Amino acid sequence: MKIKAKSNLKIDETLQVLAGKSITDKEDPIYKKYRQEWTDRPIRQDAGAFPLHIDLESTSACNLRCSFCWAETMRDDGGFLKRETAAKIFEEGSTHGLSAVKFNLRGEPLLHPELHKLVYDAKQSGLVDVFFNTNGLLLTEEKSLQLIEAGLDRLTISCEGYNEESYKKYRDGASFDTLVNNVKTLQKMKKDFETNKPQVRVQAVLLPEIIPLLDKYKSFWETIADEVSCRDYQDLDSIEEIVASSWVCPFIFQRISVLCDGTVLPCDRDLKMENPLGNVKDVSIHKIWTGDFINKMRQSHIAGRSHEVDICRRCPFREREIKKLEIKLANE
Repeated sequence: MKIKAKSNLKIDETLQVLAGKSITDKEDPIYKKYRQEWTDRPIRQDAGAFPLHIDLESTSACNLRCSFCWAETMRDDGGFLKRETAAKIFEEGSTHGLSAVKFNLRGEPLLHPELHKLVYDAKQSGLVDVFFNTNGLLLTEEKSLQLIEAGLDRLTISCEGYNEESYKKYRDGASFDTLVNNVKTLQKMKKDFETNKPQVRVQAVLLPEIIPLLDKYKSFWETIADEVSCRDYQDLDSIEEIVASSWVCPFIFQRISVLCDGTVLPCDRDLKMENPLGNVKDVSIHKIWTGDFINKMRQSHIAGRSHEVDICRRCPFREREIKKLEIKLANE
């Protein structure tokens, strides 16, 4: 399938807010400036000297085994990010305009015994958006207090269900009551401390069986969370290797990924870790971000040859966005 060249740079629109206000909608002028740059960089096709955002994996371990999770078959379950490794990244980022960090890629961040210290260090370095995704089962009262005091901006809790039966269908061995109590406790503690942070999003992956349950899902969670949302399901087994397209991925101008051992990957979609670009212990992120490998990726996309980049050709995000573009162009 080949699509005619056209201006089509877009931000990921796979997230749907069902209830509440988006937790990424903030009035802080510094944050708004960062988000404007997030939008503008892909349009200008300008990556700058440093990523705006880093997906920094706090751990590769997880306390659950969810059948629909891509990380299930790609996790080593052994690593925890060292505080000194993160500090090196934050120090470099503070001099190059790094604005955000998400503390996960493959694992469950709340397993990290010093997660709150990582959050604190990130905030102290000046990052305006510090967050992570979690299944929420380990969000004890103690951890909630630690994260509030550390200054965590937001967290996304992954949950497919509105009762024990619907929830355990997708997360075998997990307790829905524990999850709900954890979220309620965090929200109460925020009120007690007179703070609105961290903002809480409860989010479902849109598995086919989930779609008919969305109204009940929304009704249950909207009284508890700050935002209720859902995100498209990415079926890695059904990706079509689309030959050519004019679509250009925004991520290569915005963000980069670092595993818990310091290994740098060009993208969080490099699911099999096939393109390591060095380690932050030995090489700067600035050098990697402005280096040949990622620059060649960008030029391939700009030239309409993203299909020639291995990790891009098999990317579910690319496949979905190209299909959206095809529909859009057909309707014009």
